[in-house]
Formats: sequence, structure tokens, C-alpha cells
Amino acid sequence: MKTMSKGIILCFSLLGSMQLYAANEITITGRVIDSTCTLTGTTGTNTGSNNIGVLLDTVPASSFTGLNSTLATKPFSLQLTQSNGTAPCDSVSIAGLKGISLSVASSGYINSSTLLNTAYTGPNNRVNLQVLTDNDIPVTFDTTYPNQPKSAVSSTGLITYKARYILSATTAIAQDVQGKVTYVLEYN
Repeated sequence: MKTMSKGIILCFSLLGSMQLYAANEITITGRVIDSTCTLTGTTGTNTGSNNIGVLLDTVPASSFTGLNSTLATKPFSLQLTQSNGTAPCDSVSIAGLKGISLSVASSGYINSSTLLNTAYTGPNNRVNLQVLTDNDIPVTFDTTYPNQPKSAVSSTGLITYKARYILSATTAIAQDVQGKVTYVLEYN
């Protein structure tokens, strides 16, 4: 029995020394931030914190030119701020933010890039909403981060999106329009 133990120990010793010469490595990185950040509305918003409002200009129903026509594109900016909404987040937190993931419940959109107008319950002449990136690409709500189109994050934590009306019928009628989007800050 003693001889077998020595043989096993010798085998483990040889295997251990062979592993010392391997050139592969695992790198583990991370980030520690000072505070929890949130979004505060700036240009084009109600300047709220967390729950941000964007008010599109009022337009006549007759201005729509047919199915999928769009009107009143309005840029709005979001600032990454400390959780109290009064001061910018620190540079490490801003550098770690890779984007915002926007989502709605599956019943909250007409197609992948059109938000359902939840304020209107009338006939099917519905005017809905779209959210666009800073490069005018419609945000798709059936995809998630990192595949969802997103706006760039500036070095100061400013992110710009756009909102607009989109007609989901051939003609529009007068109506109130509202849609809600949930956001998640996506960090590195």
C-alpha cells in the first residue's frame, strides 16, 4: 500500500510541475462605483428624475400623409446623475455605462419599433409613437441590450434620444397620445 501511495504522489508531482509551464492566463476585471446613478431629463423633457416626461408638439391629424407617416420628431436628452438627481455621476460610473436598454411589455408595442398609444381607445385610426436613437434609428422593443439600437453615451454622461408620432393607419383622427417605456442602465 505504501508503494502505491508514493506512485500516486509522484504522478501528481509531475502533473503539477507540467502545469507551471503553461502560458495561458485568466484576467478578471471589475469596477467599483461611488454611488448609484439614475437618469435626469434635460433638454426636451420635463427635467424629472427617474420618471421623465417628453411632450411632443401638438399636430393636426390632417398633417399625416398615410400609413407609417411620421411627425413632430423631438430630440430629448438624458443626463446620468447621482441618485438624488442633483449632481453628475462620477467619471468612473459614466465610463462604465455602456447604454440604456429600453423595454415595454409585449402588449405595449404594435410592431418591434412602434409603441402603442395607450391614451386612445377609439376606432382603429391610431397614432402611435416611436423612439429613435441619436442617429435616427428606431429603437426595437423586441430586442434587448446589447443588440437593441441605442444612443451613444458622452464622456459627461449625456444621452440623446428622439420621439415622434407614427400613424398606424391610412388616416388619422384627433386623439390624445401616450406611451411608456421602461429603461435600465447597462453597465460594463
